[in-house]
Amino acid sequence: MGFGIGIGAGLSQRLSIEQAISLPPTNWSLLDAFRGEGDKPLRFKKIQLDISGMSLEERLRAVDDANEVFRFAYTRAGSKYGERKGRRYKIPLTRDRNVEFEDTKIPISREEYDRATTILNGAGGFQRIARAVPYSQLYHDVKEFIESQGCTLDEAVLVGVDRGGRLPSLVMREALGKSEGDTLKVDQSGGSYAGLDTDRLNEMIRNGILKDRFVLFVDSTVDSGRQIQVLRSFFDSEEWKSRIGHKGWGIAGSNENGKNLCRHKNINWGLDPDESFEDDPNLMGVDYAPGSRTKVVDYITETSEAIRKALLEVPKGVILDFSNVNELMKIKLAYAQIDKALNSKTWQKTPDSRKDLGVSGLVAATSDYQPEPRKKLLVIGNGREMTLSENEVDYLVHSLGHAYDIIAGTDDGNPGKVLEKFSQFRKGSAQLYQPAYSQMDFDAEGIFGGPAIFHGETKEEFRENLVQSADAVLVLGGNEGTLNETILSLYAGKPVYILASYGAVGNYVQQSKSLRQNQNLHLADTLPAAVQQLREISK
Repeated sequence: MGFGIGIGAGLSQRLSIEQAISLPPTNWSLLDAFRGEGDKPLRFKKIQLDISGMSLEERLRAVDDANEVFRFAYTRAGSKYGERKGRRYKIPLTRDRNVEFEDTKIPISREEYDRATTILNGAGGFQRIARAVPYSQLYHDVKEFIESQGCTLDEAVLVGVDRGGRLPSLVMREALGKSEGDTLKVDQSGGSYAGLDTDRLNEMIRNGILKDRFVLFVDSTVDSGRQIQVLRSFFDSEEWKSRIGHKGWGIAGSNENGKNLCRHKNINWGLDPDESFEDDPNLMGVDYAPGSRTKVVDYITETSEAIRKALLEVPKGVILDFSNVNELMKIKLAYAQIDKALNSKTWQKTPDSRKDLGVSGLVAATSDYQPEPRKKLLVIGNGREMTLSENEVDYLVHSLGHAYDIIAGTDDGNPGKVLEKFSQFRKGSAQLYQPAYSQMDFDAEGIFGGPAIFHGETKEEFRENLVQSADAVLVLGGNEGTLNETILSLYAGKPVYILASYGAVGNYVQQSKSLRQNQNLHLADTLPAAVQQLREISK
């Protein structure tokens, strides 16, 4: 039994219905990804590929080879429909709804699956989208299309269609090695309103931009063909053909059924054009002129400029350095230990206790020591309720506030209270991390003095990124989720400080021989003892 494979929610929904494999949903919005995490890859550095002496075709191939991992979805099979449980596949991303899973799935090893998913998770959502574009494929497909019309690539001039075609035309410009391009607003609403910006077209005619050229229009999607109908009424009109003087014309864009329409070349953007190229002024950098359907005006914002710069640096050879991916993959080994811990009789009997943390009567160990840059201390623990006293939280803040920035994965319970107090103690010292799927649950203005950082499409990915973002980890009570993050932190090589016999995690770790033998684990009898060790490693 086959089913169509597409990008984004459509892909996930169809796979979910099949129930043969498990694939997390992916948000393909460039805007959402940029607002949640910026354009910096979370776990990798950007480096410049050596493209000196390369032709355009060679450069695009080198770029695509470096980013190949981003052009697939990765999944594990279930036990239904004849799929052996545990098998792993990669699936080429495409918007074509007629593509069948059985025809495109590629079996891969567990090692390749773990490496690929570690890279996707570590790179973050924005880099995942930006690097999914198959530039070499775009180059060859469009070059072949133009030549089939009796013209050459050198004779082509690029014109973006509508606001939604502004960013796609820039991507296509890079793929074809063009230094310039234009845009023309087309109103494809139909009826008497259909038309285009004739003032802009006449300006292009006066400037000779289209004369003796093959006009390649670029749009994100070409499904209904309505924009083609409008363009034909001008560029196939004998009157306009005489005025324009063009050698021919066509349009490139993604068709949801993988079809080539009249004067159209279907292309695969790699990303989801419906979401990634959303018609938003903050993405496209243009807006409709007041009261007009066919005229646009500049709407350049810091967001639109930053997204454009980050997106277009990819075809210029800015790649991600995966040299540390093997280290990041070690965290995968933690899951067997987590399952073992949660299923153990010791854990099931472990109480979530409260003990004297030894803070009463002590003065916070404040100092003027301010390391640059400050290390990040991840605080995990009971996120359901406050089990720390106000005095204990104040002690933490005043003892560590000059030495650390604090991060946490919840704004409730013990971690949430510590974040709140740190943000009050020193501006910019507290940062909330959240999974990407919870982005709509938080106010755009942010929390603790700034917006949350969103990354990780699943809870598993979120937790991995959370612990890998930290320089050290402090465990303050907690239950199952905290144990999960504690063990992940240990396998990620982070120094983890736990209060013995405090909460279920503290009690369990104290009794677990295998965890106590981990060189990254540091058990402390009191909060002041843990604070002293954290102050020492901050220097």
